[in-house]
Amino acid sequence: MGIVKNNDETIWLNVTTAPLPLKSKGVFVTYNDITERKAAEDLLIQKATQLRLLTDALPLLISYVDLNGNHSFYNKAYSDWFGISQDQLIGRSVQGVLGGSVFSESQPFWSVPASHVS
Repeated sequence: MGIVKNNDETIWLNVTTAPLPLKSKGVFVTYNDITERKAAEDLLIQKATQLRLLTDALPLLISYVDLNGNHSFYNKAYSDWFGISQDQLIGRSVQGVLGGSVFSESQPFWSVPASHVS
């Protein structure tokens, strides 16, 4: 919940309520100030948006593949090249995108040396 102060500053709170198990009616309310966390989340979203705009504007195929061989980031040119919609690419394996024979031929380029794995 955001609370706007007189100076237009917003304070963000996480509010939890629970009924009191008493004969008389009542509610127990707790809150935590999450203003710093909200600011960090907003900055993260801003940076992710900037990264997406930058990489989508480049005429290059860009992807990030995790150690399990699954896509966790890609740009628009990459998804367009392979003809896969952007929402279907995340989590999909490189082998599934390239196909078996192409993947086998390019395996040395996708393998991570053991010395690079922590």
